[in-house]
Amino acid sequence: MKNYKNQKDVLFVIPARSGSKGVKNKNLSLCAGESLLRRAVKIALDLDINCRVIVSTDSEVYLKHVDDLNCSKDFLRTSYLSGDSIGDIEVITHALHSSEIQYDENYKCISMLQPTSPLRTKKNILDSINAIFSSIWVGVLGFA
Repeated sequence: MKNYKNQKDVLFVIPARSGSKGVKNKNLSLCAGESLLRRAVKIALDLDINCRVIVSTDSEVYLKHVDDLNCSKDFLRTSYLSGDSIGDIEVITHALHSSEIQYDENYKCISMLQPTSPLRTKKNILDSINAIFSSIWVGVLGFA
């Protein structure tokens, strides 16, 4: 196993594919005056956790949309990771491996925050992460 230079508690992966069939550019849709994408990034950044926040997208427009936020925007997905048939595991794996290489970091926990779940709270996220850190659970899947 590789010895990493840096250790973070959580890698937050925010998947935001631009090619939605149902609602065009749904991740830029507004909720309470802010786009779904920005809400997802901001809630992760607002948590008091040693973390890295990554926007995983196939869209330069989406990356520019969060350019002013302190998240990693270096991971533009290739076409093979951008289609309708690509699952969450492939996206998370790509983000994890890219982060390990780019930042020489490893993570105790990975959390995917989908922009299309804007009702989640900081408490929802922290409770899930704390349950994993305390070994109550090995994983959490939540929708809000």
